[in-house]
Amino acid sequence: MDGPSAGGPDPEVLERGGLALMPRRFAEREARLWLVAAGGERAVLRRLDPGLYRPDAATMADRAWLHSFLTRLESTRFPAPRPVPAFEGTSCIVHAGAVWELLTFLDGDEIGWRPEPPLEAMGALLGRLHDATAGVATPVQRPTALPLTEVPAVLEGPAPLAALGAELGRRLQESGPAEGTRAVIHGDFTAHNVLAAGPTMTPTGVIDFGLAHVEVPLADVGFGLWRSGRPHQGAAIIDEARARDFVRGYGGVRSVTEGEARAVPVHILGRGLQMMGKRLRAGQVPHIPPLVEWLLVNSDRLAEGLAAEVHLMR
Repeated sequence: MDGPSAGGPDPEVLERGGLALMPRRFAEREARLWLVAAGGERAVLRRLDPGLYRPDAATMADRAWLHSFLTRLESTRFPAPRPVPAFEGTSCIVHAGAVWELLTFLDGDEIGWRPEPPLEAMGALLGRLHDATAGVATPVQRPTALPLTEVPAVLEGPAPLAALGAELGRRLQESGPAEGTRAVIHGDFTAHNVLAAGPTMTPTGVIDFGLAHVEVPLADVGFGLWRSGRPHQGAAIIDEARARDFVRGYGGVRSVTEGEARAVPVHILGRGLQMMGKRLRAGQVPHIPPLVEWLLVNSDRLAEGLAAEVHLMR
């Protein structure tokens, strides 16, 4: 079992929340994670990387937005983490120069690049999530969000980035998603954020809502395919069969028109440019991902394939 000498959590945080460390290791992303017992239930204690999440009022306001949404989402019974208010009635605190938060633990294994379940099952789960969020009062936009419609303005500046931003703006306008009904989306619905269990690896829950914000729901399909639509880690293409499986699963739960299906590659492209915009906004110099270049050339063909898939579902 981890402890302070083995990279465990700050014992003062454990004491403050009345938490007991449990044996479990997690893959670390933008935070360090530990499984803990919290008032009779299992929870995940997260220490956010101060280099990415400064322990200041802006970060706390952003986490408050997220925790408020997840608390409301609980009423829908969708399988997602729930904030645990173990720290004097709150689920997120600043301690020793870092932000700490506590969320319920979900059973299951990260799908990642496993061959099962098929992406169709993941798409169906995303459809269920959007059905759930449609019934949750939509809050104001998340403080740190960068909606797709704002990406072109952020990319204004150096010629290559400005041209990409203008191209995204043009494609968004042509596809028409900017006028769609908005709700809270997951923002990173990839196979690495979906849990599954059982012999057939049935999807059981969704984790890491760290990029959740208010957006056109169908954008979540494209955002998920930015990573999970690739045939393997490191690939710089979208596999049409994987994308069609994902859209078919989603369309089996929520109605998707052929026009909306054609817009999915725009959202995939938008996801790549959105990440570039966030880096630029943070003062970094972003590189152009190879997948962005592939999408600029191949989006029309992919769009027709997805539209054909939706047509077959009629």
